[in-house]
Amino acid sequence: MAADGTNLGACRDGVCEVIVKVRDRIPIPGIPVTVAALDPTTVTLRITGGPGGQYGCSPCRMQSTDSGTTFTAAAGARVTVPTHVIDVLSFTPGGVMLRIGAK
Repeated sequence: MAADGTNLGACRDGVCEVIVKVRDRIPIPGIPVTVAALDPTTVTLRITGGPGGQYGCSPCRMQSTDSGTTFTAAAGARVTVPTHVIDVLSFTPGGVMLRIGAK
């Protein structure tokens, strides 16, 4: 069970552990993150706009275009954005548990 359940508002301070589903917008300060796709073993997160800086992920697939950056990751992956890290913890029926924290 995620510490903050499905309460995405808990992410407004940049630290949370939540279960998200497709089309959820995660309110990480200054980083617009949307759950773009979800299947039983991977999640795709999309960032549009936001501050410039280093993006990365391990192990996962990252793709950057003029309109934003997408990350497709399985459980155990870590996505790094300029000010935060997003850990993919586990998959649940219809969702994925993420832990978000400051760098």
